[in-house]
Amino acid sequence: MVYHPQDRWNQMEERIKHLWNYLYIELFSLPGEYGSKPLFNPYFGFEPGLDQAEADRIRRENLHSYFSSFSQLPRTLVVGEAPGWRGCRFSGIPFTSESQLQYGQLPFSGELSSRLGKPQSEASATIFWKVMRLFYPHFLAWNCLPLHPYKPGLPASNRHASTGEIMRFDPILRTVIKNLEPEGILAVGKDAHMSMTRLSLDFTPVRHPSHGGAKTFAAGVEEFFRKIGIHPS
Repeated sequence: MVYHPQDRWNQMEERIKHLWNYLYIELFSLPGEYGSKPLFNPYFGFEPGLDQAEADRIRRENLHSYFSSFSQLPRTLVVGEAPGWRGCRFSGIPFTSESQLQYGQLPFSGELSSRLGKPQSEASATIFWKVMRLFYPHFLAWNCLPLHPYKPGLPASNRHASTGEIMRFDPILRTVIKNLEPEGILAVGKDAHMSMTRLSLDFTPVRHPSHGGAKTFAAGVEEFFRKIGIHPS
């Protein structure tokens, strides 16, 4: 059953609530693609060997916890590529891992959806929040592909998504942007760069923090927020 929260939104801006309702309809009940290029929907799918019971509900609630942490409309949007299997695939939150939710490392919390014995941790998520927490709550993070691309027969893996797979979710990305009307968009990684170019929207490209890109990522983030007039807290 799809989770549709009815609790209070703690003065959440109307556009964020509208965004949540849109995702509830367009994403949370969307099956993944199965075949030569499988995709896993963290908010709908379940993998017995990897997921706890009701893991999809847990991930929806985690995302809701993240959205609920904003008391006002975020001024910027950070667009990533796709959920990694040690990160958003289990947490339900872009650029975020279970360990960060469990150990109080973020200004919002969440529950475990994995059944792998310990909270999952992702290097990119650790680097991301080390830099980005200084600018919270002035940004909202989202992925241009909200489903997890994995290698056939290996759900605990990552693969690079095709352009066609990412393009399928352009309407969701466009709606996210339309709802937020951000002052600036930071595109993290080449797939995010291409998505924003395809949508003909102004954005600032920055290197992905993985594979030795931490310093370049941090420098790009700091320059992006400096130009908008948002200072680290």
